[in-house]
This record gives sequence, C-alpha cells and structure tokens, in this order.
Amino acid sequence: MNNEDTSQNRQRINALKQMLAAHDDRGRKLAFEAAKEIKARFPEAEMPYLAKYLEAEEQAETWRAEIRQLEQAENGGE
Repeated sequence: MNNEDTSQNRQRINALKQMLAAHDDRGRKLAFEAAKEIKARFPEAEMPYLAKYLEAEEQAETWRAEIRQLEQAENGGE
C-alpha cells in the first residue's frame, strides 16, 4: 500500500469514526426513549424508538466492519 492509499484510508477511518461516534450518541438517546416508553406502557406496545435504535446499531456495525478492513489493509493485512 503506497502513501497516498494509506493517507486516503486514514482519512476514511477518521471520517467513519466520527460518524460512528455521532451514531452511538443517537443510539443512546433512542434507547433511552425506548426505555421510557416501555416503562410507561405495556410490554406489547409498539416501540418505534427501539426500531430506530436497532437501525442505528446496524449502520454502526457496518461502519465498524469497514474501519476494521481499512485498518487491516493499512497494517499490511495483519
């Protein structure tokens, strides 16, 4: 991997980490809303906040996987 590729990977890793941090913050807020709703309603009530939290976590996992791949490529495939 040449210096330009390494630099581009590092930039992408940093961007993904920033997006991941923002997503994690959003996920925590949504989880909190879900917990409040569960407490206020019967367990069988619909919980749209929980669905949004699960979507956010799914996207975050995609970014985590990409970060791992880019870091492995940057480190020579270790």
